[in-house]
Amino acid sequence: MGFQIVGARESDWSLIVERSKETVWRDLSPQRREGLEKGLVAQRLNRFIGEIRDDRSRPHQAFVARDEGGRFAGYIWLTENTDYFTGQKQAFVLDIYVEEKQRRKGLGRRLLELAERWGEERGYRFIALSVAAHNVVARGLYEKRGYQEEWVGMSKRLLE
Repeated sequence: MGFQIVGARESDWSLIVERSKETVWRDLSPQRREGLEKGLVAQRLNRFIGEIRDDRSRPHQAFVARDEGGRFAGYIWLTENTDYFTGQKQAFVLDIYVEEKQRRKGLGRRLLELAERWGEERGYRFIALSVAAHNVVARGLYEKRGYQEEWVGMSKRLLE
């Protein structure tokens, strides 16, 4: 099946935000979700997305994939960030999502390839992303594309 990937239009953002809410909630660890309201996470995500989209000081771009019938199949959202320790600017994948029925068809790989080209065209030496530790499918895709672990975040519950 072929996919067309194009720059996101304003009309695409409501669906991007909805899918992003799903992935953020799913990617939270069970201990983080415990006792947490899904709506609160959604509010914080809405604020974060608005801040990135309104920030004219750094580039960002989303791309949307559609199947042969023109139906939404997925997206990738990219920005620039600065590595905390080196001070180097780099391309950063804010979010990547593929509709469940479109998975295992190479779309995630194509979206990552596009992200890498986006970064190269802007002269970034690196591209980075974050992934939930328990998201083994995504981690496998990233590793196949040559991404390597650099930092591992860990947490421990202190209070019940």
